[in-house]
Amino acid sequence: MRAPRIHRPSAPRATPRSSVPIRRVRPSDAAALRCFYDGLAPESRRARFLGWVGVSDGQSLTFCTPDHVHAEGFVALSDRPGDESTVIGHLCLEPAGAQQLELAVAVADDQQGRGVGRALMAAALGWATEHGYEEIVASCFADNWRVLRLLGAAAYPPRVNPAEAGVVNVSIPLHGPVPMPWSGLPAPAARTRRAAGQAPSRAPILSRPCRVVWRRTPPPARGAGG
Repeated sequence: MRAPRIHRPSAPRATPRSSVPIRRVRPSDAAALRCFYDGLAPESRRARFLGWVGVSDGQSLTFCTPDHVHAEGFVALSDRPGDESTVIGHLCLEPAGAQQLELAVAVADDQQGRGVGRALMAAALGWATEHGYEEIVASCFADNWRVLRLLGAAAYPPRVNPAEAGVVNVSIPLHGPVPMPWSGLPAPAARTRRAAGQAPSRAPILSRPCRVVWRRTPPPARGAGG
């Protein structure tokens, strides 16, 4: 006699993350941007401004009026119906030298982990590259792992140098050799594993490259007087 089948509820599926609207900052965003920074926790404002915890009306207006040529700013807006004008993230780019931009970013405390910072970062990297800049620099506290992880997600590896008072300076190059995942060149001993009937993934799963051993050809033997 076959044992009765026990019904086990399936695990709930993860709800896909909605895309966060990103656009250039406008002068009309001044009030919403001031409200955004006022709503950050004191520790979040301290991390954003490296100790300065207040945003004035004049500073908010400055954030909203870049020239869109040498400086730029982006805002992330809420995707909740009826709340589309609420700012949930802000990133600004300011000139920091020849072919160099300084970046600063902040995300609302209740929106952390949704990809808001990555969406803002992608917009910033695209704008800087299109305008011919060579490098983006940023400063943050050494224990600000969220910002360090965000800055490390760029296409080219950043350089992190310690500064003073627990602050590190991060430098992100915008040009260089084509990264391996984007080059399309096969890596040594690359293998793509796919179950039967399974659709191919966006990027192949690469096994660890095999070890390459170089053997030097021994020189020809010489005579006693050679």
